[in-house]
Amino acid sequence: MKKNGWNMVIAVVGPSGNTVYLQKADLAANGSIDVAQDKARTSAQFRAPAKVFQDRLAGGDSYLLRLTGATPIAGGIPIVVGGKVIGAIGI
Repeated sequence: MKKNGWNMVIAVVGPSGNTVYLQKADLAANGSIDVAQDKARTSAQFRAPAKVFQDRLAGGDSYLLRLTGATPIAGGIPIVVGGKVIGAIGI
C-alpha cells in the first residue's frame, strides 16, 4: 500500500467469514473497512470471487440484491488450498 501510495483496507477472513486480519491505510476511508470485510466474506461463504456477483448483477440478475451475505462488488477473492476454501481476502 505504501509503495504505491494506495489508501485502502485489506481484510482477510476465515472460511466462515469471520475477520482474522485487517489492515487499514491511514488515509483510507473508514467506510472501506466494512466494504473490504463484506467482499472477503462474500468470497469465503459463496466460494467465488465477489466480481462474479457484480457481473451477474450487471447482466440483469437483480435477485442478487436480496441474496443475504452477497456483496456484488469486485475485490473479494477466495483463498483455496488443496481444493478447499480456507478463507478469503477483500480489498
